[in-house]
Order: sequence, then C-alpha cells, then structure tokens
Amino acid sequence: MLDRGMPPSKKRLSPQGKTIINGKHVAVNTDFARQSIFLSQQLDCSERYVAEVLYNVMLENPNIDTLHCLEVSVAHFHQRRRDLVDCIDLLVQAVLAAAAPKPTATILNLSEFVTNQLIYGIKQGDDLWGIRIFREIDGLDAVLLKADNARKNAGSSTIIATGQPGSVTVLGSDLLDSRYESLKYERRILATAFAGMARLGVLSPNEVKLTVDWLARNPNHPMSFYMLTTSLNALDSADPKSLEWTRRKTTVTNNVLTDYMSKALGPAPSQAWRDLGLKSVILLKWTLCQTEARHRDHTLENRSGFRTEELEAQVKGAVEGDAFGYLALAVLQIQGKHGTTSFSSLANTLSLSAEQQDHRTVPPDEFNVSILYAFESLVRLLITHASSEIRKIKAKQEDLASARTDRRFAASVVPSQPDGPVPRNDIAVLFSFVGLLYSVLPPERALQFWGSGRQTDTQQSYLEYVESTAGRLPSFLQWAVWSPGNDLTMLTALYDMLGGLAKGQQCSELAYNFMARGTGEVIPGSTLQSSSSTATSVSWAGIFDRLDSWVNAANTKPQQQHHQHHQQQHHHLGLGSTLGHHLSHPRLIPQQQMPFSPKEGVFAQSFLYLLSTVVTHSVAVRIAIAGHAQFCAIPTLVSLISLGIPLELKGAVFETLSAFSKPGAGINGIDICKALWTLMEKHEVINVRVTQAGPFGAPLPVKGVEAELMEIEAVHRQYPSTIPFLTLLATLIHTPKRIPLKDRVTDSQPINTIPETLGQPYRLPGIGPFTAFVIDNVFENIPNREYSRPSDRWQINDLCLCFIERALASFDLESLVNNPQSLSANPETLVPLLIHPGYDVMKRLLTRTPLQARILSYIVEGVKGCEGDFAADEPFFRSTITRVLRIVHRILESQDVFLDVLVPLLTEINSAPIIGPVNPRSYYSRFDQELSYGSQYIPALAAYITFPNYSELALYSIKILSSLSTSLSSTNRTSIHILLELLNGGVPRLKGKDKEREQEYMTPLFITSPELAEKCYRVVYQLCTHSRTSDFTTRYLRTREDFFVRQLANIPSQVPQTTRQPYIQVQYNDGARVVTTVSSFGAFLRLRSCIFDLAALDLHILTNKGHLKGVSELLDILFGNPSDLDPVNERYHQFREIGQSHLRIIEFLQSLMFDWSDSLQIEPLDLQFLGQLNIHSCVRANLAGCEIIDRTALLSLLTTAKRALHAQGIIVTIAHAEQLQREAAYILESCVVENHRREISHSVIKSYEAWRRLLDLTLTKCFDRLPHDRRENMLFDLLHVLPSAIRSPEIEEPTAVLLSETVLSSITKLRDDRRQQLIAQSAGGNPESGSLPAERLFAILRNILECITENNRVELVRGNLYAALINYVHLLSSPSHDERLSLSMGRAKHSLSLTSSKTQENYFDGSQSNISLNRISITQSVSALQAGSLEALKGGMERLIAIITRDAIDGTEVWKTVAFMLLDAIVELAGAEKLHMVTAVLIKHGILVNFVQGLKESDSRLLSVLKPDPDDLNPLYVYEAKMSFFIRMAQTRGGAERLLEAQVVPVLTRCDFLDARPEADQSFMDRDSFLPSAIQRYHQLLMPALQLIDALLATLGNRHGTIVNQALDMLNSHSATFTILLKNDADFVPLAFLEEIHLLVTLASNVLQIVPKSEVLSSNSGFGAIHAAILTLAARSLGSGKCFAHIIPQTDVEAQSAKERAFGCGALTKFDVTVRQRERFLRKSIIVYIGAASNFTEPEISLILSPITTAQTRREEVHSQFLATIPTVGDALSSLSALSTELAQTLKQIADLGAELAAHDHIAVENVTDIVMDIDRSLLQNLDVAQKRQLICEELENVQRAAIREARILLDTTEMLLLLLWRHIQHYASPASALPAPSASLSLSTLFNSSKPQDAMNATMRFLASPDPAMFKDDVGQRLGPVLVKLEGLDLKNGVEVQKQSHAYIEIMARRIRDTLGLLLDPSSQQEK
Repeated sequence: MLDRGMPPSKKRLSPQGKTIINGKHVAVNTDFARQSIFLSQQLDCSERYVAEVLYNVMLENPNIDTLHCLEVSVAHFHQRRRDLVDCIDLLVQAVLAAAAPKPTATILNLSEFVTNQLIYGIKQGDDLWGIRIFREIDGLDAVLLKADNARKNAGSSTIIATGQPGSVTVLGSDLLDSRYESLKYERRILATAFAGMARLGVLSPNEVKLTVDWLARNPNHPMSFYMLTTSLNALDSADPKSLEWTRRKTTVTNNVLTDYMSKALGPAPSQAWRDLGLKSVILLKWTLCQTEARHRDHTLENRSGFRTEELEAQVKGAVEGDAFGYLALAVLQIQGKHGTTSFSSLANTLSLSAEQQDHRTVPPDEFNVSILYAFESLVRLLITHASSEIRKIKAKQEDLASARTDRRFAASVVPSQPDGPVPRNDIAVLFSFVGLLYSVLPPERALQFWGSGRQTDTQQSYLEYVESTAGRLPSFLQWAVWSPGNDLTMLTALYDMLGGLAKGQQCSELAYNFMARGTGEVIPGSTLQSSSSTATSVSWAGIFDRLDSWVNAANTKPQQQHHQHHQQQHHHLGLGSTLGHHLSHPRLIPQQQMPFSPKEGVFAQSFLYLLSTVVTHSVAVRIAIAGHAQFCAIPTLVSLISLGIPLELKGAVFETLSAFSKPGAGINGIDICKALWTLMEKHEVINVRVTQAGPFGAPLPVKGVEAELMEIEAVHRQYPSTIPFLTLLATLIHTPKRIPLKDRVTDSQPINTIPETLGQPYRLPGIGPFTAFVIDNVFENIPNREYSRPSDRWQINDLCLCFIERALASFDLESLVNNPQSLSANPETLVPLLIHPGYDVMKRLLTRTPLQARILSYIVEGVKGCEGDFAADEPFFRSTITRVLRIVHRILESQDVFLDVLVPLLTEINSAPIIGPVNPRSYYSRFDQELSYGSQYIPALAAYITFPNYSELALYSIKILSSLSTSLSSTNRTSIHILLELLNGGVPRLKGKDKEREQEYMTPLFITSPELAEKCYRVVYQLCTHSRTSDFTTRYLRTREDFFVRQLANIPSQVPQTTRQPYIQVQYNDGARVVTTVSSFGAFLRLRSCIFDLAALDLHILTNKGHLKGVSELLDILFGNPSDLDPVNERYHQFREIGQSHLRIIEFLQSLMFDWSDSLQIEPLDLQFLGQLNIHSCVRANLAGCEIIDRTALLSLLTTAKRALHAQGIIVTIAHAEQLQREAAYILESCVVENHRREISHSVIKSYEAWRRLLDLTLTKCFDRLPHDRRENMLFDLLHVLPSAIRSPEIEEPTAVLLSETVLSSITKLRDDRRQQLIAQSAGGNPESGSLPAERLFAILRNILECITENNRVELVRGNLYAALINYVHLLSSPSHDERLSLSMGRAKHSLSLTSSKTQENYFDGSQSNISLNRISITQSVSALQAGSLEALKGGMERLIAIITRDAIDGTEVWKTVAFMLLDAIVELAGAEKLHMVTAVLIKHGILVNFVQGLKESDSRLLSVLKPDPDDLNPLYVYEAKMSFFIRMAQTRGGAERLLEAQVVPVLTRCDFLDARPEADQSFMDRDSFLPSAIQRYHQLLMPALQLIDALLATLGNRHGTIVNQALDMLNSHSATFTILLKNDADFVPLAFLEEIHLLVTLASNVLQIVPKSEVLSSNSGFGAIHAAILTLAARSLGSGKCFAHIIPQTDVEAQSAKERAFGCGALTKFDVTVRQRERFLRKSIIVYIGAASNFTEPEISLILSPITTAQTRREEVHSQFLATIPTVGDALSSLSALSTELAQTLKQIADLGAELAAHDHIAVENVTDIVMDIDRSLLQNLDVAQKRQLICEELENVQRAAIREARILLDTTEMLLLLLWRHIQHYASPASALPAPSASLSLSTLFNSSKPQDAMNATMRFLASPDPAMFKDDVGQRLGPVLVKLEGLDLKNGVEVQKQSHAYIEIMARRIRDTLGLLLDPSSQQEK
C-alpha cells in the first residue's frame, strides 16, 4: 500500500489471460479479468493485486455470484488495508511502549525491529519510512474525494454489467459508503502512527519540513489536528542523556531545517499561511525547541537562528500572532465534541470560523489525549524557558492599554487625536487557555502548579522531572495571581486558569486552601512580594463579599435606578450583554436589576466556575464551603437567581448549585439538597402556586425561569439559563447508583433529598411544580421551539429525560415488597413515596399522556438516528436514546409493584391531602401492553441489538426484551402467537383436518387490513429464512399451525375491496372490477408473494427431507382439482377465465394480468417557472424497496426552487405567485400519480418473481410428485397462458424476461417428461393414447411465434423464446411409443456415417444398393404434427427467419448460438418440404452467404479459443451451432446446392483454425480445469467441418464434380494436419478422435476417383501423404481391428456413460458399446477406401495389399523396429476372421432375443428396474405385471434392433472385404504375377508415366514382395479355409431380405475364392489336407 512505485508490468494482468496469484500462474477468463480491471480502476490499485483478492474470495466462497463477489472483494480489499495500517500503528506503539518501565521481551524485540528495519532501515534518498506514511496520508485526499463523489452519485445497490451496449458495472451507495469510511479510517490510523513516530523523536528534517508545509496549506483539514500534534511532538524535549535527544538535537540544529523554518515562519514567509494563528503555534514551539537546544549546547548561542534577540523576537511574534487564541479554540472544539461546554468565560469570547467548524474534524477520543498532552508540553516549555518574555509582553501590552486610555482622555479635549491600535490581551488569553486545557486533561494533572509532587500511578515525563527540581510552575502561578491588580479582564482569566488547575481532588483541596488563606501565596511562606489588592480579590472571602454586595445593592437601590440602568444595556447576545438585561414583558413579574457592568458579570461567571470545580471534585471542600457561617454560600447563590442578573450568569449560578447538590456527601449532602429545594420554593424560582388563575379568571403572571424561557430564551433561540436549571433539578434527585458503593452496601447514606412538607400549606407537598415544569413546559414543547444551536435541543431532551430517569430510579417501590410488615404497622411510611416525583412520573407513563406518547415515539425514532451518522455526530442524541431505554426498563421493572401494591394501598389510607384524588387500578394500563399495541415498538426495541458501537443500547434492548418475554401479559402467549393468530384468523384448515370453527366466520387479516397483514407475513418470512430461526419456525408452522397449506389454499386471486380515498379501480381479464387503494393493492400483492415464497421454502425443505406427504398437499393446492379443496375455501372469488384451466398456479398468474385506473386525475399544465426541476433527484426507495419520489425531498426541492425564483426577482406579481402555486400543486399531484404507478408496477414485478420461484421449485424438485395424468396437461395449460402474458403491452421488460424463461422451462420439462408420459398414457395397451394433442401444440406454437414477431422485446426475451421453439421441434421429433432411444448412435450421426460410407458404388448389384439407400435416407413422409407445425410457420416464415437471422448476425454471442440452433431446428422441421421454404428465404436476402463468410471472419476468434486459457468460448459455441445448421441443410439436395453456391467449402478451406492443432502437452490436455482442454476444443472445431463436407458428398454424390473438387482442395490445403491426425498412434485417444479419422477416411474415399495416380503415389505432399497415412493406419488396424490401444472418455457425458451398464451387452458399459460401434464404422470405411484405391470393381486391379500372408499384431509392432506402412493380405485375412466371429456372435444374440420375445408371456419382471432404467421408479411401481412385461419386451426389441443394425454393418464390411481379398488373391496366385528383374532401360518413372497408372502401383507392390504363386495359394488356403467355412455356416437365410441377399453373395464370393486357390479341384486331396 505504501509503495506507489510499482512498475506497470506488475500492475496489469497478462494479456494472455494469465496472472500470478499467490506465487502461481493462474488462468483467468474474460469475466474475471473484466472484474479485476474494473475494481482496479475503482480502487486505484494494481490489477494483479485485485485479481488476487478476487481469487481468494472465490476460493473461500465457491458458490458466490458475481454481484456479491464484487462487493465482498471490495470489503476484503479494504479489510486488508485496514489490517495493514493497524499493523503499522501497533508497531509504532510497540516502540513507544518499549520506553515504559519493565517492557516485555516481545516489546523490546518489536521495538528493535521497527527502529532498525523500518524507521532507519529504509533510506533511499528522501524516501524514508515516515515520508512514505506521510505521502500515503496526503495521497488519500484525492482518493477520498473521488470516493466521496462516487458515493454521493451512486444508486442504492450494486449493478453488474449485463453485456448489453452501454451497460456498465456500478457500485452501490452502501458499498461506497463503507469504502469511504474505510479510507477515512486508514488515514486516521496512519496519521496516528505518524504522530507516534514524532513522539519517538525519529522524524528527519525533511519529514518535519513536509509536515509544516502541509499545515501551511491545510489549516482546516480533517487531518489538521493530527499534523499539528505531529509537528509539536517532533519539536518536543527529551532527556539530554538519551538517544532520543540526540536524534531531536540533530533535527533541530539541521542547517537546512533552520533556514527553512526561518523563512516559513518569519515575518515574510516564503509560503503564505492560511491561518496565522496556526503559524504562530508552530513558531512558538520551534522557538522553544531551539531554546532548549541552545541551553544544552552553548556553541549555538552565536549561531544564526539561535541568538537571544532572535528567539525573543520569535516568542513575541508567536504570542502576538494569536497562538494562545488558536490553542484555546482547538481545545474548545475538542471539548465541544463531547457535548460539554466550559465555564471559562473569557474563552467563550472566541469563536470558530465556519471553515474550521465544517472542515477541521475532531479526532477520536483516543487521539485527543495525545493532542492535549502536546499542548501541555508546549505550556510547560513556555513557562520553563519563556517566563521572562511573557512578563515583558504583559508589561508592554499594559503600557499600550494605559497609553490608549490617555489618548482617549486627550481626545475628549482634542477630538482630532486618533485612538491608536486596539491593545492586545494575550496574557489573559494564555491564562484562560491554561485553565481550559487542564479542565479537559485528566484530573490531578496540575498538581505541580500547586507545588505538589506528581501522581505516583503515572509514568513521569522528562518535563515533569525537570519541574520537580526547578519549580517553575508554582512561580508562574504565583506571578499570575499577583499580576492582575484590579483589571477585571485579567482577574477573569486568572479565575479561568485557577478553575482548570483545580481539577481533581488533591488539586481542588490545594486550590481551596490557597483561596482560604487569602494572602495570595500559592505555596505558604513564599518570599515573593505580593499585591494586597489582588490577594484580597483572589480569596473566598473576597468572592462571597462581592456576591453579598450585589445582593445587598439589589435590595437597597431604588427601582427607578434599576430601570434606567436597564435601558442602557446593549441589546445583543454574547459576552458583553445577556438575554436578561434587555427584554421586558407585561406578563413578567418585575425583578430587581443588578447595577454591575458586563465585565463584572463575566468575572462572576469565572469565579463561580472555580467554586463549582472545587466543590465538584472534593466532598470535604463542598461541606466546608456550604457549612461556612460567614460565606452563606447556598442562600447567597439562590438569592442571586431572583435578581435581574444576566441569563448567562444565572446559568453559572445554577451550575454551581448543581455542583453543591451532587451525591456522595452523606447526610451533609442531603441537607444541602433539602436546603436548596426550600430556598427555591421560597424565592419562587418558578411558579410554585397551584392556583391556575387569578381573580376573575385572569391568568397568574409567570415568573422566574419559566418567564425567561418563554419570553426571552425561546424568542432568541438560546437557552443559557434553562439548560443549567434542568441540570440542577436532575442533580437534586439522588439515585442509589450515584452514591459510592461502600455507602450503598452499608446503607449509611439516604437518597431522599425532598423535604416532606415542601409547598405546604398552599399546595400538595413535594416538587410537583418542578416536575410539571420539566415535563409539561420544557419536554413537551421541545419540538415547538427553535434552537440556534441544534445540539441545544438534544441537550434539553437529555436533561429532561435525565430528570425523569432519576425520578424513577430513586422511586423506591421495592421497599413495599421487601418490608411489608413495617408498612402495615405504620402507613405513614408511604408519605416519602407519595411526595416523591417518581409517583407523578409513573402516573404519567402508565396512562395515555403526552409523556408516554413521546417516550414511545423516541423508541422508534432512535433507531433511525442510530442507523445513520447522527448518533455518532451528536452525543446528546445518544444519551437521550439511552435514557429512553433506561426509563422503559425501569417502568417494566417497577410497574407491577406500583399497580398491584401501591395503588391498592392508596385506597386504604387517606392519601388525598398528599396526592389529591386517587385513581383506581383500572385507570392505568401496563406499559408492556402499550408496547404491544403498536406494531413498530417491539421491533424497534429489538433493532437496538444490531448497533454494536452503542453497547449500552444493545444491553438495555436485551434487558427490555427479556423483561417483555417474562412479563405477566405474555407468560403463555408470546408475540409470535399473537401474530399467527392475526394471520390465521378466518383462514380455515383444509378438509379432513381439525378446524377452528369459531374462525370460519371471521374475515382474514389479508382481507380487512392488507397493510398490516403484509408486515406480519414479512416477519414470519424472516423468521423462516434466518439461519438461526428457520428450522424450528418452519417446523412449528407446518406441524402445529398447518400454516403454509392453509394460507396457500385460502389466499384469493383478486385483491380485496377497500373503500378509501383516493381509490383505484382494478379490472381483471374475466371482467371482474374491484375498487381498492394503492397501498392496499400493493400490500396484498406483496403479502401474496410472501406466501408464495413461504410455500416454495416449505416445498424445498420437505423435498430435501423426503416428507412426501407434505409435498403432495402443497402440490394438490397448486395443481390439483379445485373441487378437492374444502368448499369453505371457495367463499372468496377465485379467478376464472372462461374455457381456461382452474389450476391455482395459473389463476395466480392470470390475476397479475389486469388493467387499472387511478381516481386521481390531473389536468395538463404548462410549467413556466418549475419546468427545469430535477424530479429524479428526489427518487428514494421506500420500505418495500420501490423507488418512488420522496415527499420530503420533493417539498425541499420545491421550497428551494421557490426561494431561488423569489431571490432572482422572477416572481414579481400576484399572477406570478398564483402560477407558481399552481405549478407546485401540479407537480405534487403528478408525483402522487407517478408514485401510484411505480408502487403497483413494483408490486406486480415482485409478484411475478415470487410466482416464478414457486413454479421453478415445483418443476425442478417436485415435478415427479405430480400425478402422471396431470403433468402434461398442466404444462400445456401453462404454455397456453404464458405467451399471452408476454404479449401484453403492460408487461415490464424484467417481467417479460421472467415469463419467457418460464416458457422455456415449461416446454423443456414437457419434452423431458415425454418418455414417462408415453408409458403412463399407453400403459393400457393402446399406443395411440400417448400421442401429443395437436391443436394445443399448434396454439402454443402460434402464440410463441406472435411473441417473437409482434413484440419489440429485448434480446433476452427473444432468446428464451428461441430456445422454447427449439425444444418444441425436438418435442415433435421425440421417439414414439415403439421407437424410443436405444443403444445405437444418434440418428443424425448414424445416417451421416452410413451415407458417407455408401457413396462408392458398383461393388454390389443394383438391388443391394437400393436397399442400403432406402435404409439410410431421410424419411419422405412427414407426421401430422410436423405438417401442422409447418403450416403454422408458413404464414410468417419470412419475417420469423429475418428476426432470427438478425440475432444470429448482430446479437450477443450467447443468443447467436441459440439463433443458429433454432434455424437448425426449423430446417429439420421443414426438411421434407420439396420447395424448402427456409432455404428460399435465406437465399432471397443473401443471408446464407453472410453466414458462410462469417466463418472466415471468425477465424481469428476461433484461433483464440485454442489458447490454453481462452478469454471465453462463445465463438466456439456459435461456430458449432452454425455448422450444425449447415449440416442440417446439407442433408437435402436443395440445401446442399445452396451451400455450394455460397462457397461454404472454399471458405472452410481458407480457415486457419483447421491447421491450429495444439500440441499434446499437459497445458493443452489439463482436465482439472473447468474449461475443456485445448485438444478437445480443437476436435470441436474440426469435426463439424468434416461432417459438413461428408454430408454434402453424401447428399450430392461423389459424381457431383463441384463438391468433389472442392473437397479435394480441402484435403490438399490441410494435408499436413490431416496426415498428422491419421498417423497419430498414441495409446490413449478420445472418442472424438476416432470419429474424425472415420470422417477423414470417408472423405478421402469419395474424392479418390478424381485424384491422379501419380499424386496418390507422391507420399510427401498433397493427397499422396493422406493416402500413405491411411494405408499406414490400415496396416496398423486392419489385422487387430483396433486403431488405438485405449479409447478414453473425455467429456462429462462420456464419463457418465462409462459408469452405466449397457443392457443386453454383458459387462460392457454404454461407452464401451459406443466405442465398439465407432471402431466398426472406421474398419468399414478403411476397407471401403482400400477397395476404392485398388479399383476392386474394375477389370484391372491396383494392388494395395502386399502379398505377405502373416499379420503383425499391435504389440509386436510396438516391440519391433519395423513399422508397417502397407496393409497385407494377412491383415485382411485376420480382419475377415474377426468379422466372422463378431457376425456369428451378433446373429446368435439376435436369435436369442427373438426366442425370448416369442415367449414374452413368461418373462420375469422382478428385475424390471435394472432393465428399464430411464423411467421413474414411482411410475414403475404403479404398473401391473403385464405392463411391466411389455416395457421389458420393448427394451429387448430395442436391443434386438440395435443388434440387427450391427449385423448389417458387419455384413457390409464382410462383403467388401471378401471382394477385396478375392481380387488380390486372384492376382497374386496367377503365374503372371511374378515379373522378371527390371532391365536397365525400364525405370519407375517409365512405369508411372505409362498409360495404365495401375502398372506403377503394381510394379511398386511387386518390388516390395514377389511371392511364389504356389506357396502363396497354399498359405492363404490354410488360413482362409476355416473362415470361409464359418461364414458359409452363418444362418442368414431366415432373416430379413437384405440378410438373404448377403447370404447368397457370401456363397458366391466363397466359391470364387476357393476356385482361385484351387480348393475345389480335388475334393479327395483337399480332404486329405
């Protein structure tokens, strides 16, 4: 992460589709690479690194989809980065920890590693480790800005590119928000580590310079506090004997750094500082660091930059540059983050700029301590080294102030004299800053200021050690105490400082003693000269004397003077004036006004702050001051409240009284609190009178705090008095948990702070008026008041709830239960409880009051605040919600005692004088019941558990839920029981099950209140789908409630009627009309979708567990007869379209096809002013996930637009305003209508999706559980409805895609189930009963065609419909009842192989040829279904073909494949048409030529497919589909001729991919990869090309000159490749390779007739090489019958077939049978080729077989050094022997099967499942014995037919081989076969050029071997005789006609061979032999 110098070669993925992941080369596909590139661009990092992350995510989550993979990868990426920065921070912290006492060995080792290897180990020029961290921090700004812009403009969810043009991947807002927060976290942690390095003193001068430069540019930046801390830490002090100081000294004395700092921090800096205060802070710390170095190294005294006068000038410049003001503001900002403000009045005059507030982010709490410690270090260094300069600056500023005063006096005489510059008061700011700083630091940090030692439990810093010996801090404080004189500003600052330094128990006691002495001596016995005036002011006596003087003055001054003084006050808020000085109101009771200046008010706040601090931190000081008879602290302070003092000062008084009221002071503390209550009652701080009206009904005037709140604070939106007063009231309520634990255990400290007679006799006793003020006046009106500071609202909220919480917590109701005996003996013990505020609060919370409603509303609103950033940004909001949960928990804890114990007791005693009228128990309601009445409360309470950052909220959430679960109202029935009762009410069970008869007359909730029902169903769904609740919830709902079945059976198809405004009208296709509302309609559709999903979930669970009964119940509802359901369930109107199916699954679908109209109608309006409004910016997702136009956002947008129009002066007349109002109303109404449309559309889409999920689950997992007699009709019904739904113009595109997919899955399932249906429907013995319904099929076809041709749908819809049509055609061509799939090869391949092998004529007589052609030709008759389908296609054939071909040419790769497959299917369907209309359309528009030319255009893409790791295989799939289409066309003569005209063979000849055969190494044969190997992919390219040419030759014949010549060109062009294929002699080859060789040999046989013999004999190139390779292949395979030792399965289908046993074939598998068939075809084709090459049907033969009569086996060939290249007569003899054996076995199998079929009535059926393996077991179990026997017979017939076909192939091969042997034996056995030795004049060239080319071949054969004719005949006769006998003994006479003809032919050929060998000349001699 920190290394940005990575070379580009290591950043990008390899273009070859490989990358290095975890040190290994890994192949990646196109999608993976695309995702990696996208993420690398989004995340701004290396593509390889992103690829590694993606790979690891996929490895950990194998089943993850693309969208979640992308999101998880982003999360993993940032998690890695966070882990890395955490490691960096931990390493730095380890080095810091090594400096602590007694570090562990691990810490020391880590410290050494970091120091040596990282900090000082990375030194590459300026590229240090710290600089790298800094650059990463700085560089993250741009990354964060980009991420921020992305998240602001992002949509709600991540979108994955679909591959369509313009489709791009976009990350969702939630993911981008997480990325943004993660980046901010990285930056924070890196900055923390950087600051930690500065604390270590290891920053180099360059790093310091970079930091200072950064601060100059970015003073108000989220990282400003971090960088400031880094700079201050880098210039800190250290022990001069330590290595740390050596490093720091090297930095500070560096000449380059010194020069830079002098220029950057000088009067004219080289770089302009955007904040001069920040510059002054850096200058001050730099100067102090220089001074420290100068003191320790005297050689620096005369060095530039270290001279005394330079340092003094720098200190002066820093101080006068407002360094202290900047620091004070920084501390104020840190303090304000926690929601607390200081009493430090002088600091309050400072304020943050808008830029500082908006951009300078306060760090987290853990780093704030580092900031404050850095500031403290600055203060200590300043006092240590610059005290004299501080004194000089103070004296100078005082002189300037005095001179300005003199000038003002002179100006009164001479007005023209100027005032001069405003005097500065920097030292006062310093004092105030010191106090503010130590008020934020931990307690007791200021002990050394008071001359005390440091705390022993903390580690001593070097500065603390120096102070312990020097004592500079007490001296500074002493000077500060004696220096102010009578200057109120300095005195205010002094008290600010004293207040901060008094934090902590010891410090507060030292401060108290200092003030009590009144001598001004910080340390008693100080010899410094003191100022008597200051000493008097800085004392307790002086403070309270001043307070008394104010009270006395207010009581003695005439009212007129007060009024005059009041008129002279400035009317503004702030330091100089207050709210209380300038406003009066008629309803206000006149108050005595104070005659002091604003400065005195601020001064009073400062010393009240000191008083508050000391009494807060020391209980002893609190008791001493409160009990001091001379001070009279409490009465004096309370007396000030009723005076006309500023509200800020009054707030300070309240805060001080709060400090006195804190618990923990024992009995004395209780007395203080009671005295306070009494004094506030006496002085009537608020209106404590109970009378609500004066004489004649006039309202009494409000007074005190109430009046100021209503008439002053609320008007000015500031609450300086009310907030402290609420704090005081809450503090006065003591709770058990607020007193020390030891006092709680001993019960030595009471908590009742309220006098029992308070308020008597003029009202009821207690603090009722104060409680009413808090709850009724303040808390209830919080939303009605405005606030200048938003945090004030939540602070007031928090304080009011604090009062309520403490009132409940201290309300000791438990005492009524713990000690009931004392209660019954003395009822007076109830009095403390009755006058307690908790009684009033409980009454309010247990009745329907505004307080209860507000508490309940906060429960819900708090969740929303915690979900966003508001809770993190506003601490008072967090506290408010926490208090709400505490209150709820306390109510639930105590309500039982209150209601069941206290309330009944009140009726037994006379409590009216104490509490007034007593209400009965029925007057109250339990709080848990109130929570249960609102559906949003308990879920909201549970939601708090999900906020781990707010642990207290989660804790109280658990406690409350636990209490609710065990409450009396829900002991037996939980919320889920109530919810299920709501949902099951009025929903009866099915017939035959127990019913709740009392519910039969109820109306279900989904009828009466769909909105509520939807929420309830959603809860049930979430419980059923959550991993922790799914199992037991679904089980309970199924077994106890019968929930899924009854809900699915009773949910109506139509929406219930709702008569509310505004309404909509829904009209269904059956004519029914329903009036409802948008919300009800949408909720009903969504709840029904939820029921569908629940039913699908239950089906899934039941199917996995094998609970078939439950599955059948649900399926019966969806697909059963409606009459099977309970008639009660039919009371709701179900959808019934005339003439259509009544299946519920279809009813639900049809109910989603409706029209609707909205009652809201708007008239069009021309927008003149608001036409450019961006309404789309207001789109938000509602709770249902629908994107609607948000009302709040729209209103805000309209308001902004209106304001802008008014501000621009566009709205100037009343007409304009009225037009604007009309436009706003029009926009609002239009958006309402649009939202209605969006909501209904969204609900309908979700309903379709749920319906589709339910149907898909049924078709995939439960289809076999449907009754066999209903399956097919159900699918036909679906296919009848679905296309009409797709054609509907109201259907959205996503829904159309979904429905098209359903059409495809339905027709696919119909086709897959056809085999079972044939058996089920024809089980009675009638074969015709299993036929397909023609009219329904034709209707489905027409509907699908209309969907394709008449709708402008997306390509995805058309593609699915194309696939549906393909399955339709295959359904028509599915095997009939007696022609099911057998063990033979596929029909197309089988016919192709036969036709291609039979093109060589003249070796049979005419009858045999005709019979063979009849056996292999395409059927000329077309079935009725195919004919009807063709008729349906004819009308729109041209348009259909145009649409399909357009997609095949211009569509995406996937749909190109599907389009070509559909063309293939259509050609197959129309193949028997004589005119062949498909071909005509393709030719008419030149489409076929385009297809053919596309082969060459795709050449490069197909070559890329052969790479080891291709980007994708889509080009291969398109090629295969296209070639299949060409092959299908080539099977008709018209189609073949059109292909020839389109030059298909020449185009294929020019394609390079045919020669791109991969090498057979491991990288090309890796079968562990998901993709097929490259070798397999090459076979997929080569085989279709060979099949196409063979098909053309088979259709047109080998006498068609064009095709034969083009085929020969093909062979010659790729001769080398084909030769290599033919010469391949590997031991292990795939099955496809065998087929390719067969096709090649067949192709060579067809073109051999036109090849010149000279070319045939040229074995080095062209056809001659192929000829030689075929002869070599024949030599290798003819004798053994096998070309290769092992044929292995390669594809998944082959591997599966290799595991399945082939019935009727012994131990052979289906793959073995297929291999045997292919080998026999290949052997036949080789014999055909040899026969054609030898011209064995011509008068003169060309010798091919050598006269050698022995055959070499493959094993002998392997072990010998000789490789046979020409087949021999011996090989042919061995092949004939093998053929005779195979033929005999096959004929025997046929006879055995015939015998078994003849006795079919005796066939055993026990093993039927082993024989009939492709039929459902359940179907077999339902068949009787006769039906099972019939199925077995059919399988036996299939095996018999396959055996007959095998016998035909063997017979054909035998016949050709007999002819070939006879011609060669005839030649070699004749005496003329022996030639004399060639003469010198006779050469081979002469023979080759002779008129008879066969002479050359014969001569060559003779040169190879010249056998003796007699010996040859003898050898051949011995081997051939037994074979001929075996052949003649075959029983071929009783077979079919073809077999009879073969028997005659074999007899003839056997006789001729015997005659040639002389075996018939002498029977007696032959017998002897």
